[in-house]
Amino acid sequence: MLDDLIEKHLIGKNKDEIISSLGDPSTKMDPDGEGRALSYPTGFERGSYMRIDSEWLLIYFDSSEIVKSYKIITD
Repeated sequence: MLDDLIEKHLIGKNKDEIISSLGDPSTKMDPDGEGRALSYPTGFERGSYMRIDSEWLLIYFDSSEIVKSYKIITD
């Protein structure tokens, strides 16, 4: 489901559409320290034997608040 969301439903959406679709972002993950990315926890790390880390979907916006990129990171 996460892969489908990323591939088909993120790029080109504005910030309000993302929040409307995914809900309020987490306040616990701020990777750039300036709040420019929305972050959403996606569960335990996929593809890992131990699964002790969490994965996060980070969504970045351009100056017009349109999604320009995203990445999945672990904490």
